[in-house]
Amino acid sequence: MAANLLSWVSCIAVPILVGLVGLVGCSRSQDDSSAHAPDSAVTPAINHVDLFRQYDPASLVEVTKFSGLPEGLRTMIRVGNVTEDHVLSDDDPGGGRIFVTGGASTTSALVGYQVGDYLPVIRGTAYVYSGGEWKVAKVWQKDVGYPRTFGDLLFITKYLSKHSSDDRNDGTP
Repeated sequence: MAANLLSWVSCIAVPILVGLVGLVGCSRSQDDSSAHAPDSAVTPAINHVDLFRQYDPASLVEVTKFSGLPEGLRTMIRVGNVTEDHVLSDDDPGGGRIFVTGGASTTSALVGYQVGDYLPVIRGTAYVYSGGEWKVAKVWQKDVGYPRTFGDLLFITKYLSKHSSDDRNDGTP
């Protein structure tokens, strides 16, 4: 009986008491000045619609391999999609995506990726070089068909930008 009581206390009563003490001990005082970061540290939200206005599809030159994209853009695309122990080839964008086709200039880029294995779809992403770094300007979340060339991808994304009422094609990644 004593063993059952000790088991009950250690499994139920102690965690409840520790939790109650933790709630009381972790409360913040109202006048904690360190709770607010200075206004200068607040990062403004990226306005993808404004970025997409900077996107210049007329300046793009066809790229047939992922390694043909600008170095900074390749790095930006891979960030968060590559584990340290996974060695990529120069033509692997990471994240389970396969580079299909693309185009790039010094200020804009358009990249088509194949996503998925069983029922693969191709998605397009427009990038803009702004403020010293590459940024996502627009993502076409739905399948953009099966473009065989960069010209096909460019035509499809221009058409979708002009005629699509899909909220997921509004410039937000």
